[in-house]
This record gives sequence, C-alpha cells and structure tokens, in this order.
Amino acid sequence: LVHAIVHDEHGSVEGVVAISATVLVFYALCFGVGLRPLSSIQVWTFFTYLAAATAILVVLSLKFTGKITVILSFACTWLIFGAWYTDIYSPDQHFVPALVFAGVIFAIFYAAAFSFRLADQSFRMVENSALVLTNSFVFYGFGYAILDGNENTAGILGLYTAANAAFHLAVAVLIGRVRPAAIDAVQVLTILVLTFASLAIPVQLDGNQVTMAWSIEAALLFWFGRARNVRLFEAYSYPVMALATVSMFFDWGTTFVDGIFGG
Repeated sequence: LVHAIVHDEHGSVEGVVAISATVLVFYALCFGVGLRPLSSIQVWTFFTYLAAATAILVVLSLKFTGKITVILSFACTWLIFGAWYTDIYSPDQHFVPALVFAGVIFAIFYAAAFSFRLADQSFRMVENSALVLTNSFVFYGFGYAILDGNENTAGILGLYTAANAAFHLAVAVLIGRVRPAAIDAVQVLTILVLTFASLAIPVQLDGNQVTMAWSIEAALLFWFGRARNVRLFEAYSYPVMALATVSMFFDWGTTFVDGIFGG
C-alpha cells in the first residue's frame, strides 16, 4: 500500500491489486476481532479504532488510492458492523455504542461521497449515487432496528425517519449554497428527502391519516413539479399517488370488513 502511494501507482493494475489486498487483509483481521465476545469498554475501543482507521483510508483515497479504497472500506465496515449486530449486540449493553458508531460509519462514507463530487468538477454524482443511497438506507435500517429493539425509543421511529429526511434536506440546501453548480448532488439528496418523508408517514401514523398525508404530499409534489418545471418532483409524485390510492382502497376494505364482522 505504502509503495503504491509513494510511487503513485494506484492507477496501475499492480497498484490496485496491492491496495485492495491490503485493505481486505486489514478488515479481515477486524472482522475476526469484532466477532469475539468483548466487554463494554472493548466494544468502544474496537469501533473507535475501526472508525478511525476507516476515516484514514477514506482520506487517503481522496488524494492517493482512489475510489476502490472507499468501495472496499464501505462494504467491509458495514459488513463487520452487521455481523457484530447480528451475533453480539445486546440492547441492554450495546444500545448507545451501536447508535453512535452506526452514525459515525454513516458520516464517514456520506462525507466521502460528497467530497469526491465537490473536490472534482469532472466527477458526477451519478457515478457515486449508489454509495450515497446505499449508505443512507443501510444506516437507516440499522438505526431503525436499534431504536425499535428498545422499549424507550420504539415510539419515536416516525420522528427518527423524519429526522433523516430533515438531515438530507439541510445538506442539500448547504451544497446548493456552497456549490450551486452541483445540481446532480442536490437531486440525489432530494430523492432521499422525499423517500424518508414518505416513509415517516406510515411509520408514525395509522389508517386514514396515512392516506390523507400521502394524498397531500402527492398533490404538493405534482403542483410544485409542474409549476416550477422540476421533473424530478413531478415524477416522484406518481408513485406517491399510487401509494395513496392503494392505501385508500385498503382503508375502504378494512372499513367494509369491520362493518360486516365487527358488529
């Protein structure tokens, strides 16, 4: 790895192989350590080390080793966290570190994706949208599972989902002001904002409230898309309309069945 960096060989086949092998060996060792029974202090120490090492690899990738390091680090880090969560995680012992390090891992790769885009004008977000979307949904899934498994936080899942939408919206606004030319990055974030805003409705509400909320959202998206000539918003309004329609028929069916068999 050091040889590839020093001699600027990360673009060659040998350099890519050396970098990939080094990264994979490192994460294989971390995988073995992470799946061992660890005390609370050891869990904090292990994930702090893993997060710090991953952050260093990501920083090196921006200048020296290229996107292959980010891709491998992303897959391996979330795989290690997922394996630990599946086999070792206990809500009573690991609730706080699980939430903290899920957020840290998400932040590392979220920042990496947009750093690539904003640092290189020739780099388009389309090339990196899979990383942004996958990272965001994986983090949301782990966060949802962690919160849902704790009786004190199971009731705030809708708020958690809405907070994800608000976070991506804030980043989109910030990027739009700092780098107005990065329209593609804002569009990817808009997809996340709309998705999590739509998910927050059924997560927090029930029955007719879901149908009404989705109907209003679809109408606003369609109106804004047509009025401002933003095709992304108009295109997104159609699946939301479909969701609202399906939800409406489901509500009708439930009311009909309850009317017959409920009394």
